[in-house]
Amino acid sequence: MQDTMTILIVGAFFVISLGIGYFVSRGEDMEGFMIGNRDLGVFRSIMTLCGTFVGAMTFLVYTAFVFT
Repeated sequence: MQDTMTILIVGAFFVISLGIGYFVSRGEDMEGFMIGNRDLGVFRSIMTLCGTFVGAMTFLVYTAFVFT
């Protein structure tokens, strides 16, 4: 019962994520997406760098903990 509920929740998450991605991406080309339409601004650029740094450090630190 619990396994079935977990699969349903994860499946619903993927369907909702794909649906949101599809509806948001209409009218957007790949080049505009990759470069952010050259309109990120300072705050968004700084937050992107901080998020990337935190994500990378989390991945590297937890991997190091596993091997120690």
